[in-house]
Amino acid sequence: AADKSTFLTGDNLGAVRFWSLPLAPGFNMKRHPELDGPKYDIQTPTATVHGAHQGSVLAAEVFGSSFAVTSGEDGVMQFWDPMSGDNIFRFDAHAEPLYSLWFSNNRGVASGPPAKGALPPFMFTASRDHSVKLWSLGGDRSSSLSVAEVRSFDGHARCVYAVRARASDGTVLSGSGDHTVKLWDMETGAVVTTFKGHTGRVRALSLAGEAPDEPADPASDLNVFATGSSDKTVRLWDLRSKRSTHVLKGHSAQVSSVVHDRLKLVSASQDGTIRIWDNRANKRCIHTLQMHEGHISRAVLRGQSLVTGSTDGYAILLRFADGMTG
Repeated sequence: AADKSTFLTGDNLGAVRFWSLPLAPGFNMKRHPELDGPKYDIQTPTATVHGAHQGSVLAAEVFGSSFAVTSGEDGVMQFWDPMSGDNIFRFDAHAEPLYSLWFSNNRGVASGPPAKGALPPFMFTASRDHSVKLWSLGGDRSSSLSVAEVRSFDGHARCVYAVRARASDGTVLSGSGDHTVKLWDMETGAVVTTFKGHTGRVRALSLAGEAPDEPADPASDLNVFATGSSDKTVRLWDLRSKRSTHVLKGHSAQVSSVVHDRLKLVSASQDGTIRIWDNRANKRCIHTLQMHEGHISRAVLRGQSLVTGSTDGYAILLRFADGMTG
């Protein structure tokens, strides 16, 4: 998980590490041969918390510079100060592994970044128990935090691996091991649309304008979302037509993460590669990056920065050239 000043990583032993951005001056920066942007050399985390979770850390999200949340095989949400690594609050959210987290800021995307110390009002979680849950968050860092379940979104037949929400219009999407994506009514918890097309587990989602702590790009098409699957493909979908508009093929193993903006789409796979696709008319793959020696579990895109995490034990930060910013 990342914002513009910090990012978090988690491992299969339950440890969480906190990293500062930008990296300290004086670090050696290397040019990646396939991308017009520098790759930072190795640095050490600002803080490490061992045993933050029992079992693997499965998800992490950062909200501005005020809060971060991690989840894991233990079904627990741990709230952190992302700058210091201090633990703020622990909450038992699900009885089974918790695969995905997402903050929701009901102030709307036009209201700008959150105030310092502010907590987003809502959070979504997705679990192996087949459910998506919406939680209300109360309090702030100067008082006791509170978490309360608002509603459960039930309808998937298998594990839910990904959830994304957009506060400006109430869009809530989830991807599941039942090979489907579901669009939900945020107010009632009812299924609005079920998207079918993948022939494997839907492991990743990307929704335009979803970031709760920064304004959306006004040029982005908010009706388009992207998914990644164990069927080795990336699909683009249209919320209006309720159909898949493009199928992007090229990975040789499960697609574990997808992120996109108006110019580019980035997919990360268990084949160890990052693929960068032109997200304009032709949707062609313009770069294939072999940077990791293990499965890539997550990619996070924030402006010109891309952070990837892998089972090889490394997180890699790339910065795109200006022409690839969108």
